[in-house]
Amino acid sequence: RAVFVPPNDTDALEQAINGLIDDPWRRQELAAAARERALEYSPERMTEEYLAAYGEVLAAAGRLFPEEPAYPAYSEPLRQRMAV
Repeated sequence: RAVFVPPNDTDALEQAINGLIDDPWRRQELAAAARERALEYSPERMTEEYLAAYGEVLAAAGRLFPEEPAYPAYSEPLRQRMAV
């Protein structure tokens, strides 16, 4: 679900753009796929992914919650989220 053209190939780029101009259905299909993909990167989802990754790294290091966190303001919310 994408339009690919070789790098530095202006003729191929022109053909791809003209193809999209001539095909409204294809444009709508690409736009819908782009919106769908963009929703995968919502701030909420990315926060969840980062918290999960950090938790795995810290757990693998054998210290889920360090004695003196580098960012104390964030340590309590992280503890609460990881406890869920």
